[in-house]
Amino acid sequence: MKTFFRLFVFLFLVGGWALAAASLHVVRTPGMIPKLGALHFVPKADLTYADTWLDTTKWTSADVENHAALKRRLDEVGKLDWLKHIGGSTASR
Repeated sequence: MKTFFRLFVFLFLVGGWALAAASLHVVRTPGMIPKLGALHFVPKADLTYADTWLDTTKWTSADVENHAALKRRLDEVGKLDWLKHIGGSTASR
């Protein structure tokens, strides 16, 4: 019985982390912490594993256009300034 309970708790935790990963964009931008930068979290518009982890430190404006869902979501929540280090078309709405 103890083994079953441990398995249940383990699966419950793994499922929770999987759901959390599907519901958030984790965006890394240049920041004050060396080698880490700044980490930002924004809820996704729908549950999907696409674009869960995004390291934007070396992105160009072409990369932003390839991740249009992220750009649209950042614009919706008013956090498009997270991509200001890229320049180009990120400031346009």
